[in-house]
Amino acid sequence: MKPKTLDFKVGSEPLERPKEPKNSLVDEVTAVSRSLARTQIAWSLEQKKLFTCILAKIKWTESNNSAVVELNKGEVVEALGLALDSTDRSRRLRASFQKLARDSMVHWTDPQDADEWQDAFLITGIRSTRGTIRVSLNELFMPHLQDLVRRTPFLTFWSSDIYGFTSRFAILLYEDLRLHYDNRHLSNFRQYSTQELKQVFQLDKNDYMRSKSQGGFNRTGFERQVLDVAVAEINKTRVVSILPNGGDKNGKIKFYRKIKKDGLIVAYEFRFICRTQLINTEPEGEY
Repeated sequence: MKPKTLDFKVGSEPLERPKEPKNSLVDEVTAVSRSLARTQIAWSLEQKKLFTCILAKIKWTESNNSAVVELNKGEVVEALGLALDSTDRSRRLRASFQKLARDSMVHWTDPQDADEWQDAFLITGIRSTRGTIRVSLNELFMPHLQDLVRRTPFLTFWSSDIYGFTSRFAILLYEDLRLHYDNRHLSNFRQYSTQELKQVFQLDKNDYMRSKSQGGFNRTGFERQVLDVAVAEINKTRVVSILPNGGDKNGKIKFYRKIKKDGLIVAYEFRFICRTQLINTEPEGEY
């Protein structure tokens, strides 16, 4: 008897081979409450990407999500663009998720009443099998991650926007602009003093200060190495765009306007839009 052969044709139409399975963490809409977003947990760039992997598995429009999120290790490695072989993968992911949990303390204060506050770890445990990681989330914070359309003002993000960042400065400014966007207006303006920008970028007060002999703030270095890098990366995302806002003396378009007082730069102004209509219509309030 002749061995059977596979026939990939039906009539004259070739059968399509199965497509590669989609990474379930990529090109997903993720969301958190505005209240949780305001806490600004001091995570590294990679930690923010890891948390985005977790958010990508939560159905934020529904109310019955488990507080234990299961992630495929291969998908996490692919989403983060890590070059790891199978022998290094488990060790590296274990160390990364351990640190994510240790750094997940949330300090929340009611903006209307300073006596109302809450401190707790967002991530309470991690368990690994050969191919998966199960992340346990604190039940206290599940209302900030699910059933968001009905319960609370919230923010949405494309997961792939977050994975695409290479600069921590870019993701920090991106998050701050996203948090302060009022979707009742087509475009928004936001001004920051130099000190406020340092706080957004989590810089020390001495960062970008010249030596004693030179004196003063290295504003040119700060703009080139921090602001310009952040703007360029943000403008590659789907949702947030920083718009041209004037030009320099040579006619070059600038994406932030320098506010001067008595000839000195006292603030930077950004004009930006958020394409929330690509994702959802967010409830108004808490702007």
